[in-house]
Amino acid sequence: MRIMGAMDRIVDEIILAALGLPLLLAAPPSPAKVAALLVALVAVGALELLAPRRRAQAAVATALLAAVFAVPSLAAFVPLIAYVAVAFSLGPLRFLWPVSALAAWDASGILAAGALLLGALACLMAWRTRAHSQERDRLRRLRDDV
Repeated sequence: MRIMGAMDRIVDEIILAALGLPLLLAAPPSPAKVAALLVALVAVGALELLAPRRRAQAAVATALLAAVFAVPSLAAFVPLIAYVAVAFSLGPLRFLWPVSALAAWDASGILAAGALLLGALACLMAWRTRAHSQERDRLRRLRDDV
C-alpha cells in the first residue's frame, strides 16, 4: 500500500524538478548549472531510498541546503528539498529551506524569489500528497474491515 504514496511523491518531485529548470536561466552563468541539476536529482533519489532512516535523510538534505551557499545554482532545486522535508517530516529542515533559498539572493534575486515561491508550492504539494495518501489508506482499511 505504501508504493502508491511513493509514486505520488515521485510524480510531484518530477514536476518540481521541471519547474526548477527555468529558474536555472536566472542563475549566474557557470558550468555548475548542469551539475546542480544532476546533484539535486541524485540527492532527491537518495532521500527517497533512505526513507526509513530519518538521520541519514536529514544529513543528505542538510548537505544539499548547505551546498547552496557555495553554488547558488542549486537554489533552483531547493524546493525539492522543501518537498521532501515536509513529506517526511524532517523536523527543523521543514522550516530552514528558505534560508538557503535566500542565500542565492546575491547571485540572482530572481532565482532566490523563484526558489522561495516554488518552495512554498512544494510544501503545499507535500502536505496535499501526504493527506491524500493517508486518506486513501484509511479508506482501504475501512473497506477491508467491511
